[in-house]
Amino acid sequence: MTGPSLKSIIEHLTDVIKLFVPFLVIVALVAFIWGVVQYVIAGGDANKKKEGRNLIIYGLIGLFVIVAVWGLVAVIGNTIGVQPGGTIQIPQFSI
Repeated sequence: MTGPSLKSIIEHLTDVIKLFVPFLVIVALVAFIWGVVQYVIAGGDANKKKEGRNLIIYGLIGLFVIVAVWGLVAVIGNTIGVQPGGTIQIPQFSI
């Protein structure tokens, strides 16, 4: 009995990442929007405005990191010839 192949492991990880990335985008957007809401309803309370501003910043940083990593993965994929929806060609060695 053999274990799972490298190709099946990579395909499984790809499926997990495809589900995880939209979740992270939603979390970052919710953090940003909630920060805006907190900032707007804070009125004159400096501490609540600071908390809202921090959430806005964290949400924007999260969105930036997600988009930057997504772009980096696309650039690396294009560089090595891996296209979205394509198949992975694992190098074979013959002796």
